[in-house]
Amino acid sequence: MKKIVYGFLFVNTMFLLVTAMRLYWLVIPCRLEVDCRGYGVDTEWLKQWERQEEKEGEGILAMAGWQEGVRTEIVAVSTRRKEQAKILRVYGSMEQVFSADLLAGSCGLVGREDVCVLSQDLAEALFGSMEVVGEQVQSNGELLEVAGVLAQEGEYLLVLMTEGEVERIAVLFERRFQAKERMQERFPFFDSDK
Repeated sequence: MKKIVYGFLFVNTMFLLVTAMRLYWLVIPCRLEVDCRGYGVDTEWLKQWERQEEKEGEGILAMAGWQEGVRTEIVAVSTRRKEQAKILRVYGSMEQVFSADLLAGSCGLVGREDVCVLSQDLAEALFGSMEVVGEQVQSNGELLEVAGVLAQEGEYLLVLMTEGEVERIAVLFERRFQAKERMQERFPFFDSDK
């Protein structure tokens, strides 16, 4: 009799655990990304979506659109070291461009056109350190203050984008439940299987 009771308790406990895990999976945040090259999505389109989100509350925590530039020479002002890096012009939340942790500083650059965020490899190559917040770099004759460093491999410099077409968009939804469907509504070309 004890074996039957323990077996029943075990099966019910496992059922509850699996159900709880499924529910948890549905309510955790979900980051989705879409390639929108050639579809005419620009910063104005993203601004309209943000305004609509403020009114209707679709459960979006953050979003970003970005455009990849060519590799460009970046110069560290204090060390005079030079490195080739890919420039990413970003509209919105820079934290969404890469699913990488912030190692130093901040990525909230809205309204500050004279700042940038470096990838960890670029920070190391230019300064020999990750502690570079407040340092200056020069790119295409423009002087930029380093605001943050992302735990991203490769040489990347992220700068603020205020206008123009974006190539990629990433959206962090409050919960996974129906996030793919909401992306599909906005972007009919969104491939949810990727």
